[in-house]
Amino acid sequence: MEKELILKAKKAESPEELVAIAKANGMEITDEEAKAYFAQLHPKASELSDDELDNVAGGGCQAKDGRLDLNKDLTTPHRKDSDKLKF
Repeated sequence: MEKELILKAKKAESPEELVAIAKANGMEITDEEAKAYFAQLHPKASELSDDELDNVAGGGCQAKDGRLDLNKDLTTPHRKDSDKLKF
């Protein structure tokens, strides 16, 4: 039963819905407790830092000036200039 209740709580779309779920299951929580639980169950996504953005798809091969850097090897940070790709 506890797992089912947790799944219902995770699907709640508002703190008020959490209060209703609790009451329907014979439990009482305050509005403040419901808000706190809701925040824990539904954390807000934060903004990515510039470094994190650089690591997402499409952002790792750009030179500082924004041009595509075909010689940048993201998997081998110790790569030498002599090992650069040549086209």
